[in-house]
Amino acid sequence: MLTDLSTDILKKYTTRKEKSRATNTELLKRIINESGLKIGFIADKVGIPRQTLWKKINNKSSFNQNEIAAMCDVLKITKLKDKEAIFFANV
Repeated sequence: MLTDLSTDILKKYTTRKEKSRATNTELLKRIINESGLKIGFIADKVGIPRQTLWKKINNKSSFNQNEIAAMCDVLKITKLKDKEAIFFANV
């Protein structure tokens, strides 16, 4: 599981386009893919419908604090730097 992102990876996936959004979609999708977990499983663990999770991943709506915490737990994202790069890309 991905627990520590290198600076090069963070720079690569924090593009100018992504900085205008709250969630770094490309990076989050990559982490989900690398985790091997299915979207339906992740959505269930986060406590939201699968379609809602897709909307949040693709910046059609925002993750709330509890959802971010749950996503980090499920995906084993532990480092603050990684959480910020994924969920607060434009801050």
